[in-house]
Amino acid sequence: MVVAGIVFEVAIGLILTIILVSISSFIASALFQRPESSSLIAIFPITIFAGAILTASQSSFVGFERMGLNSLTSVCQAIVKSVISPVLVFIGYNSLGAVSGYTISFLAAGLIGLILFYLTIYKELKSKNQPKSSLSETLGKMLRYGVPLSISSNITGFLVQFYAFIMAIYCDDALIGNFQSSLTIRNNTDVLHISNINSPVPNLLKD
Repeated sequence: MVVAGIVFEVAIGLILTIILVSISSFIASALFQRPESSSLIAIFPITIFAGAILTASQSSFVGFERMGLNSLTSVCQAIVKSVISPVLVFIGYNSLGAVSGYTISFLAAGLIGLILFYLTIYKELKSKNQPKSSLSETLGKMLRYGVPLSISSNITGFLVQFYAFIMAIYCDDALIGNFQSSLTIRNNTDVLHISNINSPVPNLLKD
């Protein structure tokens, strides 16, 4: 079931990435009215594919109570982004450097997560020779339970993206940058208490 979930997550991420890369010029010109940003929009969807790999591995870590590995992938992603993005910006790549650093951080964390998953979980499951179920049966069971639970997060995610599209159309770059900066500061403060709350949950549920 774990492998089926990862395959499904990565496949959906790859499909969405290909679609968005192929229509990046249309999005930049027709929706954002910024044709010069087509190269940035073409790079950014790679984050969807890398994020799918990272999310799949982190979900597996949480499910198997490997919270240390989950935290490790998050820390690696943050370190890579904090180092590469500023360096690329300082040497003159500007927005391209920021987007590239952000994308590279997800690729690096996704690769690390996938390697850790194989070494710590997949090999252990394989050694136990657990009974195998068909891919369609496994995905059907996951979707029946997962889709209802994901409705609220999907609505929230849609609204966030919708507001981002509206801002890109009606606001100038400076206003968007100021908004994203303030949002980043808020997200950083959220990490402090959300991490402290979520990390001990698996152990507390055992009691």
